[in-house]
Amino acid sequence: MRSKSRYCLYLVWVSSAFTLGIFIFTSGFLLKRQVLPNETICKDHRCSQPPTVFKKAVILVIDALKYEFCVYNSSLGESGRSARKSSVHQLNQLPVLDRLTKPHPRTGQVHGKLFRFMADPPTTTMQRLKGLTTGSLPTFIDVSANFASYQIQEDSLINQLVNYNKTIHFSGDDTWISLYPNSFKKSDPQPSFDVWDLDTVDSNVKKFIYSELKGSWDVLLGHFLGVDHAGHKFGPNHPEMGRKLKEMNVVIETVVKNLPKDTVLFVLGDHGMTDSGDHGGDSHQELEAALFVYGQKLGFAEHQEPLAVSQIDLVPTLSLLLGIPVPFSNLGMVIDELFIPTVLLKNEDGVNPGRLTSFSKDDLIKFRLSYIKSNVHQVHRYLTAYLAAGGHFPEKLNSRVRKLASEVINRPGALSPRESLELYNNCREFLQAAKQMCQAVWVNFDDPAITVGLTFIVLHLCILLLIVCKPQTRLLSTLISDILLIYIGVAILLGSLFGASLSVVVDLVENWSQSFQSVESLILYAAGFGTVLTNGIFLLWKLRYSLRDTVDQFVSGLALEPVLAAFIYTVLSVSVFSNSFVINESKVLNFGLMSLLCIFFILYARKSLFLCLLVLLSDALSRVSCIYIRCREEHGPDCQLTQFHKPLSTLDHESSFYRNWRYFFTLATLFSLCLCVHFFLSRAGNLNGISCSVLTAKCLPWIISVMMASYWALQSFPSTLVSKLLPWQHNMLVHMVLLLSAAGAVILVISPRLVYLQTRKHGPSRLITKQDNIPCYFNYMKANWRTNLTDKCLPCIPLGYGLGSCLTAPYLVVGVFVVLISMLLAGDGQCPAVFIQLLLMFSILVISAHIRLSKMNNLSGLLRVPFSSLVMWTILEHLSFFTTGHQATFPHIQWSAAFIGLEGGQIAGESYSGHILPALLVGWNTFSSSLLSSLLLPLLLLAPFHLNLLLPQIRREDEQQANGGGPLLGGTVSCEIDRGESVLLDKPEETSAALFVLSLQYILLKGFRLCCCMLAAAVLRRHLMVWKIFAPKFIFEGVGFFVSLAGVLTGYLVFGRIFKVVSNTYSKSKVS
Repeated sequence: MRSKSRYCLYLVWVSSAFTLGIFIFTSGFLLKRQVLPNETICKDHRCSQPPTVFKKAVILVIDALKYEFCVYNSSLGESGRSARKSSVHQLNQLPVLDRLTKPHPRTGQVHGKLFRFMADPPTTTMQRLKGLTTGSLPTFIDVSANFASYQIQEDSLINQLVNYNKTIHFSGDDTWISLYPNSFKKSDPQPSFDVWDLDTVDSNVKKFIYSELKGSWDVLLGHFLGVDHAGHKFGPNHPEMGRKLKEMNVVIETVVKNLPKDTVLFVLGDHGMTDSGDHGGDSHQELEAALFVYGQKLGFAEHQEPLAVSQIDLVPTLSLLLGIPVPFSNLGMVIDELFIPTVLLKNEDGVNPGRLTSFSKDDLIKFRLSYIKSNVHQVHRYLTAYLAAGGHFPEKLNSRVRKLASEVINRPGALSPRESLELYNNCREFLQAAKQMCQAVWVNFDDPAITVGLTFIVLHLCILLLIVCKPQTRLLSTLISDILLIYIGVAILLGSLFGASLSVVVDLVENWSQSFQSVESLILYAAGFGTVLTNGIFLLWKLRYSLRDTVDQFVSGLALEPVLAAFIYTVLSVSVFSNSFVINESKVLNFGLMSLLCIFFILYARKSLFLCLLVLLSDALSRVSCIYIRCREEHGPDCQLTQFHKPLSTLDHESSFYRNWRYFFTLATLFSLCLCVHFFLSRAGNLNGISCSVLTAKCLPWIISVMMASYWALQSFPSTLVSKLLPWQHNMLVHMVLLLSAAGAVILVISPRLVYLQTRKHGPSRLITKQDNIPCYFNYMKANWRTNLTDKCLPCIPLGYGLGSCLTAPYLVVGVFVVLISMLLAGDGQCPAVFIQLLLMFSILVISAHIRLSKMNNLSGLLRVPFSSLVMWTILEHLSFFTTGHQATFPHIQWSAAFIGLEGGQIAGESYSGHILPALLVGWNTFSSSLLSSLLLPLLLLAPFHLNLLLPQIRREDEQQANGGGPLLGGTVSCEIDRGESVLLDKPEETSAALFVLSLQYILLKGFRLCCCMLAAAVLRRHLMVWKIFAPKFIFEGVGFFVSLAGVLTGYLVFGRIFKVVSNTYSKSKVS
């Protein structure tokens, strides 16, 4: 097997081993809650049900209905304007709620009440709907399922309604259909993921609700999405948000006017939103939704402060109001304010003289006791079944809950008013204690799996370090050999067999079955550790006589530059143990990058004006890129909110000056990118000829840039005008950009010949061209004796254009197509941030080239990338994650990327265009910095060979003097480096080995930082901020690491293909 293939297979195995280690760790750290299939069944009178209060219910779910939207502020008018006439578009747009919470003009009763409806994180729609219908608490990892909603397997409110033959009519968010298929007698599901569409779903839901109000049903359910979409698209304080809230006000008013007398109305939000309109995290703004309850049988005290209730409290409350059993897995507590002795209430005709004020406290307690006791029995049954199914709770908390349960359940029936009050308080205390116990231990960490995963990753990193630190005298091909790959394959098979055999033994021993993992886990553990240990033992055996040379080489290579770079990177990686550093990680990374640039300036750049200016420019670009960093919740109100991540169409028309300047800089960015690439290729001689590859590299980036500029210009038009376009007209430009970019990349991978070769003519004329006289011959010979007249260098320089950058040119153009797609998904506002990342990457390339050229002794030295340059490259990647508008929190995920090119489509379900493609688009948008850094990694290897020709300022001083007529630098190294990248075509083994080592070094740096994140999450798993800071940081770092692995493998394969085709062409030209 050729060395290139061996290296590629080894990289695949390295990536697979890292994936396995992360999977093992994640399986122990991010456990899902144990779901019980039990159902509450009362059809055979095996449990007593308290009296039914309402026969019907209308439930209006207004997605992202924040509590702030529902509270009426008397200092503002209904238009939401204060005395200073400053618009607050999201306030006082629901005056109907304020009116319904005031006494009825004829009965004097208050029939409506507003509650603070507190959600449990994560605040994504699917998880909130699960909580609102099952009454169970979500787990952190459930947020990953928000792209695809799956059928709920545990008992729920919908399931109980169906079991008791209640008819449910539904219209709205199609997530309900995914969670509860075949549960609605009549349904009108609407696509839920197109946030650009504010009105289609709401219009259809309104028509459905209005038409069904007089129909025959038991539960009428409508889920409106316009408010949530307006928040995502425009933010809460925008005229469009005010319009959607006014529309919801009309809907609520219409429903109340036509509400049947024996019907209760629930208007609720599933979550809130941040000031930027996002949700998904656990900030107070995202958790605080609104719940409004209205019914003619309800009576509330006037001028009472709004109470805060948990969203899962809706489940037992609505169940008992409608007379159905509470779902088995519910942990919520009834909202007792909704349970009153309705016979004492005055009706609208004033027939009954009773009033709410005639209720005594004893009457209320006695009436509510049966309902809360039913709730207590249900929760106690669930906790008992959960323990019987293998779950466990801390003994101290569990004993307290058992004691409270015994006091409630075993209490005799005949009670005095004082005993009833005591029992009632004990019931509430039991329900609160049970919920708090489950919240405290719901995610039971699997410590053995966490330990195994961490051990596996650390062991894998240490073994790979042996390859990176091998002595220079040992050939890489002797370490990564065919026999090593065979040993790894055999270890996988034997490890799998051992794991399967161990699982059989475990099943036979009853006491062991609960202590060990499943069969699949044992097989993975055994196979993974078998391959890693086999690899480590093989490398140690091969290097057994070279360990001293390895240590000596490491010690001799210790210099100020790599030591400081290693120290800075270690400090940055270890800082993930501090929540303060994670919150301000962008500033820490920017400081680390600036520190490394200062070190380079002190050690190398002082003697060169060009390099001094480059460092200063890099510093300025790094600081400018920080304006694109978005604020976290923890940054507080002093952090300036940015709008770069929002499309132009979502910006307020009052900010026309900002819109125009932002679009101008976007156009300047696209023009500068194409101009820089064209200038580089033209100066290097790679745009000569009219081949398909040359025309693709010359013209296609300009065409794609024009299409992207046109698409963003279309977005800036008024929404009323854009809405008249058909979906295919919206998406046409995006589809063309994606297709042309993919086609351009494929063309250059298949035929990467951006060189123009000429057949060399033999004979004397090739040495000395014809001159006018003898002095001209003498001057010609004097000027060209070193290049044209020496037999030593002449065979090394074929006649052709673009050979000096024959590898970089096609690879760079392929990278440009990837960059353009990244800019498209980032949006017009963040397009300059991606370009700044490219400029900083170019600066690192120049720095790396200068360091290697200044220390050039042989060609092998040029193929070794300085450690400090690779560290800068990696730090820039992490910094660019933040400068492109991202944070390691779920609310900062830019979901708008999922709709680019898919407007008007059905974005939901399991189809490619409905589920997989939106996830890929969002993933590309989020981790574009990791993708670009890993994919363009080979440019670090090639930097000194082509930049030496294009930028004479970075050459060695003695070589510059030689080119200027001073003392000459003799020897073959100078002659070979003058050939540019064509010299690598004669050294395929060294080049592929150098790229392989560079890839491993990059993976090691990324793996070390990921290992620190895993260790921080494991050590701080009981920390107060683990789910808010450390767990999201680990998840984002892990996904970014996977993207980097994919980018490294893709880059290695693409580079290998380019090298093979160009090398074959070069060999044929030399023969001719």
